[in-house]
Amino acid sequence: MNMTEHLLTRHYDVNRYPTSWLTEDTLTVPLFGFDHKLRGYQVYTPGAPKKTKNPKEARYFTRLLGNVGVFGLEISTPTRSCIFNGVCL
Repeated sequence: MNMTEHLLTRHYDVNRYPTSWLTEDTLTVPLFGFDHKLRGYQVYTPGAPKKTKNPKEARYFTRLLGNVGVFGLEISTPTRSCIFNGVCL
């Protein structure tokens, strides 16, 4: 199973979120503020251990430039559809 197929089994469609970066073994999701500026990112590596001494080597690694982050906000209006993979408040 490739990474795209794996993500679909976890209900994440990479075609729906065009700002995501995908490699053979990682998914990187940018985190934007409501001002559309990049505020951080989250990396998902399914083959990595859940916890490790080096956080960058864990299954989930999040880097925020602010204090609080929210993942998975989607905004849709009649005139504009905007999908934020993540929002940093």
